[in-house]
Amino acid sequence: MAGDTASLGTGLGIFYIGIVTGAMLFGITIMQVYVYYTRYPKDQIYLKISIAALCVFDALHLMACVGVGYRYLIMDACDPAFMSASFWSLRIAPISRMIATRLVQCIYLAGIWKLISQLAGIAQHRRVSRTVAIAVLALLVVTGAVEIITVATIPDLNVQEREWWGWLEMATSAFLDCCITVTMILVINRGLHGGRRMKSLTSTLIQYTIASGLITSLMCITYLVLYVVDTNSFSFGAIEPCISSVYSLSMLAKLNAREHLRQRLSDSPITMDLSRQIEIRQGSGIAVELTKVDIAQPAMSPSQSSTGLASVQSI
Repeated sequence: MAGDTASLGTGLGIFYIGIVTGAMLFGITIMQVYVYYTRYPKDQIYLKISIAALCVFDALHLMACVGVGYRYLIMDACDPAFMSASFWSLRIAPISRMIATRLVQCIYLAGIWKLISQLAGIAQHRRVSRTVAIAVLALLVVTGAVEIITVATIPDLNVQEREWWGWLEMATSAFLDCCITVTMILVINRGLHGGRRMKSLTSTLIQYTIASGLITSLMCITYLVLYVVDTNSFSFGAIEPCISSVYSLSMLAKLNAREHLRQRLSDSPITMDLSRQIEIRQGSGIAVELTKVDIAQPAMSPSQSSTGLASVQSI
């Protein structure tokens, strides 16, 4: 009994550290939301509403985690019997977390769809990219709805029993993050081409995409491993209060970086890279070969400008 109490106390201590960390991340999220609404007042209305809803669900998730911590750490301090009890904040926490993570993934998919629509390319490639986006969206909506309904209606929800919906949510979130990241990389890499500056912008956008997708995927995988493997501890609770804020920050950081990327795109002249020889055949039969590798242009062409700005806008 003493060993169980000590193990429970350690797990709840880790959960408390997670709550403190989640509160700090939520503070950073609020700051990023303020920066977003200050710098980008002309964004589309759906994006503004989505960011506001994301902030609300992130706050609701943190409040629910604080409620769970209050019940476990103060009202019934380290009582093993209470770990099998069910109460409202224990349901609100996973539901608000699921909605927040799915909302971020939907915003990413909307950006992918917009970028595909604005980029010129082969119709077959567009169809394939859109099919992948629709399939990911369908998986996102179906799994999210099943998980939310299950958590809301399950009679005896508690942290001791590791239910199927817990690992299903994290597994699908990690899988969807990887799919979204790969799709965005392929679309950006295909859409931005030309000179060295455009290649530099492409590299920067891909680095942003990989970083955001990698962080969220690692969070989900770590949560999943602790949830499934460490069944005798509450260690997964250290990550629970942080997940929604990490997803929110991954989205807000990319949105707030657009102005910097646009500035990089427009400040310096574009350099076109001619990797192949170009032959201009005149009517007299004389062939003129252009073999210079780097040709400096005073400004980007309209097609490059629209493509680059569309990609920056849709990240």
